[in-house]
Amino acid sequence: MCLARPAGGGLPGPGRLRPLQCLPHPACGPAPTLLGPPQARPRGLQSDRRHGRLGKQALAVVAQLFALWHRFKQGDLDRATLQTEMRPVRSAFADLLSEGLKLPAWTKAHALCTDLRAHEPALWTFLFVEDLEPTNNAAERAWRPAVLWRQGSFGSHSDAGLRLAERILTVSATCQQQQRPLLPFLAEALSAHWTALLAPSLLPTP
Repeated sequence: MCLARPAGGGLPGPGRLRPLQCLPHPACGPAPTLLGPPQARPRGLQSDRRHGRLGKQALAVVAQLFALWHRFKQGDLDRATLQTEMRPVRSAFADLLSEGLKLPAWTKAHALCTDLRAHEPALWTFLFVEDLEPTNNAAERAWRPAVLWRQGSFGSHSDAGLRLAERILTVSATCQQQQRPLLPFLAEALSAHWTALLAPSLLPTP
């Protein structure tokens, strides 16, 4: 039973209330504790320690990954050597996922490891595909204008508006990635539409 006791006794007044204190009461049983029943504490605390240890080990693996990737980007490693040097990193990452799956199913770490294990092969695609980064930074940067536009305009309220937004944003992001001016491309596309000519392509020219 939780009661607020005034400091110094008497009726409570401004600034005289102490923090709520849990007191035993016959109708409520023993006073509860923040850590739960004593028999549940060691297991929970042990699980928390395992979370922290797995997190630190995962950060160390990620650091090794990017150290090798930066060496590859600087020209110190070729792709074949990168793939070879990354094998211990991939193995260590797989071991961490297996250990994370042994955690209680209700933990966030277990859920994360389950998702990562399901998509693990795709995580290493950058080792085998040219011009593919190990992060989604490029996608996040491409999405940023769309997010700001939606926040400022409160989104589209018709199918035509949705089609306009998705297409103009796709054209804008693609032209930016290809370092092509946007307005000339749009002018050429509109001119081709009204004159029934072939529309310009967004595919990069070889």
